[in-house]
Amino acid sequence: MQLLISEILTKVAEQKTPKDKANVLRAHSTTALQEVLRYAYDPKVTWYCEKAPPYTADPAPEGLAYTTLMLEYRRFYLYTKENPVAEKRKNELLTQLLESLHPTEAIVIEQMIAGEIPGIDREVVDLAFPNLISTKVVKT
Repeated sequence: MQLLISEILTKVAEQKTPKDKANVLRAHSTTALQEVLRYAYDPKVTWYCEKAPPYTADPAPEGLAYTTLMLEYRRFYLYTKENPVAEKRKNELLTQLLESLHPTEAIVIEQMIAGEIPGIDREVVDLAFPNLISTKVVKT
C-alpha cells in the first residue's frame, strides 16, 4: 500500500538529523512528493494566494478520500500567479481540491502555500534532491 504524502512528511518530520530526513524522502521518492516540495520551497513558484480559502474538511477515513496528492499534483500549476485563470475560479478549484482530500493532505496544501512544511526545511530538500529546486541556498 502506498503512503499518502502527508504520511511520508510525518515520517520525515520524526527524524532527528537532516541526513536521516533526506534518506526518508529519497526512500519514498515519487514525482508527486518532489512536486509538493518544489511548490513549497522553490522561490520561482508563486501561489496566487497567501493562504488557502475556507473549506470544509472531508470526513472520509485516511486512504478513502475522493482523491490524493499523488493524483492531484499535476494540477498544482492552476494555483500559481502565472496561470491566467481568474482568481475567483482559482479559489473555486482550490476549495474543491481541499474538500476532496483527506484533511491531513489538505493541510499539506496549506503548508505548501505558506512555504513551510513542519520538520522539513530547504536544506533537507536540497540534500535529498539536489537538482529539484533551481536556485540553491547559499550558506554564508
